[in-house]
Amino acid sequence: WTQEEDELLRQKMKEYRGLPENMWENISKNIIGKTASQCRERWFNATSPELKFGRWKLEECVALINEIKKHGKRWNIISMNLMRPYHNVRKKYRNM
Repeated sequence: WTQEEDELLRQKMKEYRGLPENMWENISKNIIGKTASQCRERWFNATSPELKFGRWKLEECVALINEIKKHGKRWNIISMNLMRPYHNVRKKYRNM
């Protein structure tokens, strides 16, 4: 993904957010060479302004443990609830 593609993804998310389930298909039509699935994954794992990056706080580690107790190792659900990228959540769990 280029910076220009990321910026286009952000723009299209503002434009299409809240539309029916084909939102990702509509967005992907505007980003050459990217599928709906790729756009969705990029948004939830890298470009969403709501995502947290960097060091984990103790409260987040406790929340991670509680999420695992509640959902098992369903990393997609857990990462959305913690607003952390999927791969960061899984890596943090393995390192704990």
